Amino acid sequence: MSRRRIVYNYPSSEDSLSPEEKRFRRDCWENRMKRLETGDESDSKIIVGDKTIRTHKVYLTDFPYFKQKFGSQKKFREDECDQINISEYEYAIVYEMVKYMYSLKVNISTENVEDLLKISDEYHVDGLFKKAQKFMVDRIETGNVIDCLILTEHITNAKLLKSASIDYILNHYFELDGNESWENLSSDLSKQILRHEKLNQRIPDINAENADQLLAMAEKCHVKKLTEAVKKFKNQV
Repeated sequence: MSRRRIVYNYPSSEDSLSPEEKRFRRDCWENRMKRLETGDESDSKIIVGDKTIRTHKVYLTDFPYFKQKFGSQKKFREDECDQINISEYEYAIVYEMVKYMYSLKVNISTENVEDLLKISDEYHVDGLFKKAQKFMVDRIETGNVIDCLILTEHITNAKLLKSASIDYILNHYFELDGNESWENLSSDLSKQILRHEKLNQRIPDINAENADQLLAMAEKCHVKKLTEAVKKFKNQV
C-alpha cells in the first residue's frame, strides 16, 4: 500500500494564526527535522562521496528537480531508483540544501553562500536560491563586486545579483581602478558597463599617471565622452 501524503495548507502570514495554530505549525517543522536527523522511515537517500543522507520523498518532491526524479512514471534502474548521487559539492553544502527543504531554514555564511547559490540553482530549490542571492546582494562592496558579477556569468538566473553588482560598479567605478578581477570579466560585460549612460555622465579625475590608461580603455570600448575628456587633458599638458 502506498503511503498517503498529508498536505498542510498554512496561512501566508503567522500574524493571523492563533497560538495553537502557531504551535502546530512549529511542531510540524520540528518533526520534519527530527525525521531528517534520525533517518526514521526514510524511503530515499542522497549520496555525497562516502556519506549518505537518508531522506523522505514526501518532502523532497515539493521541489521540481526531486519531483521529476522521484515522482515521475519514468522507470529507473532498480539500484538507483531511490537515490541521487551528488559529487560536485561538499557534504556540508548538500546537507544545508536538504535541511532547507525540510525546515525552510539555512545557515548562510560568506564561506558557503557561493556554493549554496550554485547548488540551489542547479537543483531548483528556489527559496534557498533567493536567500543566498539576497545574502550576497546585501554584502556587495568594493572588494567583491567584480567577483559577484563574474559569478552571474555562470549562474544566469542570478539576475538580482547581476543588476545590483552593475549598479554598484557604476556608482563606484573609479574606486575600482586597479582591481585585478577586471581581467576575468568577459568583454561583453566590460563593454556593457563602460558604455552605460550613467558612467558616461561621470568623468574621473584625469592626471598624468592615469591618462594613457583611461584613454586606451575609453577608445577600446567607444566611451566617447571620456575619450574626448582625456584627449583634451593630454593636449593641455
